[in-house]
Amino acid sequence: MKKIPFVTLISINIFFLLQIPAFSSDWKHIGTFGDGDYYVDHDSIKYDGSKVTFWWKVENGENKNVKTTVDCNSKIWAIRDAVVYKPDGSLGAVVHVTEKNLEWVGITLDSAADKWHKILCKDK
Repeated sequence: MKKIPFVTLISINIFFLLQIPAFSSDWKHIGTFGDGDYYVDHDSIKYDGSKVTFWWKVENGENKNVKTTVDCNSKIWAIRDAVVYKPDGSLGAVVHVTEKNLEWVGITLDSAADKWHKILCKDK
């Protein structure tokens, strides 16, 4: 088994820590859905053609912040990054999905993704 150098592990950890949204985020409550209260960070919203990328979070005991892209024209969405916090506030897990591995999902009516689409894609 090949050993990973210590410097490589530190670099990977720093990369993922930089992906965590800043504490000065502008979280706006968008609604309560099946598993908790959902918020969108309005400071993180970035448009690129018909796509919009942003951070959202759900508060439900196991808080998580998720970076997501919604394709306004195709009505699909995909998770790019996720940071999950344990109930005590400590870091539970960090996930990063590369562009080629994005798993696009259709937007379900009356879901959090439907609300994101209505709010963020209304002018697209």
